Amino acid sequence: MSQAIPRDVETVERENAYLKQRCSLLEGDVSDLNAQVTRLSQQLERLMARRESHLQSPNPLSGGQ
Repeated sequence: MSQAIPRDVETVERENAYLKQRCSLLEGDVSDLNAQVTRLSQQLERLMARRESHLQSPNPLSGGQ
């Protein structure tokens, strides 16, 4: 049978404070990544729209034939 190792209150409070801080940092990272995904999605949409309009416009080198 295994025995649980007792932990003092200070240790648990220190660990809890660390975990709260780490969680806060990770939430900030997630927000930053979401903003980056949004920017990249917008860039991709613009590039696709530009490509689409370029493909639909007549080729000036073809002489209109």
